[in-house]
Amino acid sequence: MKLVSFKTLDAAIELVSTIDSDEDMIKLTDGLFEGQPDLAQFLVDFAEDLNEEAQDLIVIMGLIIWRSVVATYGTLRAMPEEEVISLYEAFEAAMPDDENITEEWFVSLIKNAEEFCQPEVFKYIIAELFQDAPEDSTLTDVENTQLTLGLRFFTQALNELAKEAK
Repeated sequence: MKLVSFKTLDAAIELVSTIDSDEDMIKLTDGLFEGQPDLAQFLVDFAEDLNEEAQDLIVIMGLIIWRSVVATYGTLRAMPEEEVISLYEAFEAAMPDDENITEEWFVSLIKNAEEFCQPEVFKYIIAELFQDAPEDSTLTDVENTQLTLGLRFFTQALNELAKEAK
């Protein structure tokens, strides 16, 4: 299966980062919510207990990931809520218990980025949230970790849909 390339991801980052009007951002966001309504709602719900910066960031990064996947695989069928829930339950079941989600565990997750279904996307998530984060960011490491896990699931779900589009 062809993977999302750095070049495609970079083009999506450029597209989203150069939007300079609320109207254009609303159009792009509407495209995500029309194309993947239940997955997009998952992102919003996943971050609902986080601060406003985290809520905005998960949607923006979700847009970038979604645009990259669509650019690579074309339009994907919309994943229904039941399927999102089922995949998320499997995702959660594969995670360690809360007391075992340690810094060491997270570092090993990052070090194994090449083993992720979409390595370039996961490297982007890590870079954006941990390496290249703006100095004025108010996000904590815990919030960044939560965003990483939410975006990792979002990417895995889109990857499942992309497998069908081969």
